[in-house]
This record gives sequence, C-alpha cells and structure tokens, in this order.
Amino acid sequence: NGDESLASFIRRRMGEEALKKMAEPMLAGIYASNPETMSIGSTFPMFVETERKYRSLIIGMLARKKAMLLNAKKRPTSNFSLFMTLKDGLGEMVEMVIKKSPDIQFLSGTRVESISQKEGGWSVNIEGGGEHQAQALILATPGSITARFLQSVSPKAAEILKQIKYVSTATVTLAYKEEGFSHSLDGFGFVVPRSEGHSILACTWTSSKFPHRTPEGYVMLRCFLGGALKEDIAEKDEATLISLVRQDLKEIMGVHEEPVFSKAFHNRKANVQYEVNHSQRIDTVLQELESGLFLAGSAYRGIGIPDCIQSGTQSAESAIQFLAGEPKVEN
Repeated sequence: NGDESLASFIRRRMGEEALKKMAEPMLAGIYASNPETMSIGSTFPMFVETERKYRSLIIGMLARKKAMLLNAKKRPTSNFSLFMTLKDGLGEMVEMVIKKSPDIQFLSGTRVESISQKEGGWSVNIEGGGEHQAQALILATPGSITARFLQSVSPKAAEILKQIKYVSTATVTLAYKEEGFSHSLDGFGFVVPRSEGHSILACTWTSSKFPHRTPEGYVMLRCFLGGALKEDIAEKDEATLISLVRQDLKEIMGVHEEPVFSKAFHNRKANVQYEVNHSQRIDTVLQELESGLFLAGSAYRGIGIPDCIQSGTQSAESAIQFLAGEPKVEN
C-alpha cells in the first residue's frame, strides 16, 4: 500500500523498454521529473487504482475504454476538440478574476517580507514597512517561499516544505512560412525518449494544436527543454537554446528552413517535483499549520490548472468555514 516511483511501477507492470520508450517521455515529461524518484501515487493515482481494481493495467485500460465508449454514446455531440485553451492566452484567466472581483483589493507588485501571529489573527508585513491584519490567511506561493514565511510560525511544516524540489525548464518557439515548409504537421507534436540523445524533451505543433494562435500563412512549433534529468540545458542562453532546438528539428523532422521568428523562455526553478511519499509529507504539513492559516498552489496536490483551481477553491472554503466558526476540514 506504500508509495513507489513511476519507474518502479512501470518496470513491474510493463518492463524496462516500456519505461524508457513510452512512460518516461510521455508521463515524466509532464512533470519534467526523474521517473526514478517521481511519486506514482501523487502524479498518476489512476494507475495505482487501476492496478488495485483490475490487477492488470491492460485489462483496466480496456475496461476504461469500454466505459468511455458507452458514455460517449449517451453524451450529445460536442464541437470541442481534444485540446482547449483560452483564446487570448492564460493571462485572460487572471484578468477575468480581477474584473469579476470589484470589491477585492489587489496589490500587484507588492513584496511580502514576512507573516506573524498577532492578537488572535495574522499580520502580513510588506516591504517598506506596510502591514495588513487578517483573521485568516491563505499562502498561494511556491513551496520554497511558503517555507520561508512559515519558519517562525510553523517550523516543522517549513522544514518539510524546504525538501520539495523545483527544477528549471525552458521553451523555444519557432515560426516559419507555411509555403514550402518541410513537414506536413499532420498531428499535434511528439515526445523524445532520453535514450535518443537529443536536447529537446518534446515538441508541440502549435499551429496544428491551436490554429488561432498562428497568423494565416505561417506554422509555429514550440519545443521543451530541461527538467530534472537535463536541467543544465535549460540554463543555457537564448541563442544556444535556439541553436540546439533547430539542430534537433533538422534531425528529427527534416526542418531545414530559416525561422521567421524565434524566442526562448526560461522557467528557472519553476517546476515542482512530486517525489516518492510526497502526499504523506503534505499531510504532515497541513496538520502542522496554525489555526487560520491555509495553503494553496501547485506544490501540494497537483500541478495542472484544474488542480490549482481546486486547491484554491478548497483553501477558500476552509478559510470561510474557519471565519464562520465551523470545524476545520483538511484538504
């Protein structure tokens, strides 16, 4: 019943080749993690549940596929594609939250120096000497920053959060003229097994996946680099990253054209790592929190946008219950 690594789980059920050729590039790539240390229970609990319920991943997947096909027949026809995003980018989500919250004060660009307990509540100390008082406080910062805030009020929780690792990744976006482009882009992209020796982890064919993001007459590719096993690559300068990506695309896709646009983006220490027994560590952190203090974000129960929305919603509900004097509900 204990947790185990993704690598251990896949080796047990499917073998070494399946791990190297399929699971590592496809699953660990989502988390930019090392499959040897990556928690299967915290990242892909459905695999653990499938094994427990059916004793076999293959039998379980066939059963799930059958159930999905039966449910699909009952659902009305949808115009939605497999992939969806916000038309004007994910920043739209933040802008809409602000627009829909006219009675809430947002202090963007304001650095919080520390938090402390004060007079039955909490004090938030702002850079430059400002201070805000609150009865309940939700910290939605990365784990390492949250650890710093908690050091003086929940030292045990802070020490555990310090153990949560973050790794660096980078993305390179390239645009080309569509006319005469070397590849048909008849798909959505590909992932790259580490054993093949390339720099990139994966490539999304953005103009195929999200056509509205590319002007007519052009194609766009977005490549991913770095992660736990190739973090040094993500730290390279923009010119080097673009050069590495172009060389890989030439070898893998046969792309030899000169891009009309190229841009690299660094995500330094931005990808949280859910290592074995991560969930148990988070359980301990939540138990150690002082009354009126709540946590939200990608460091705890899921890295995806739906996970983070759920985390924020649960923390907000818990804070409201606390202010109303209701019993505490653990996330």
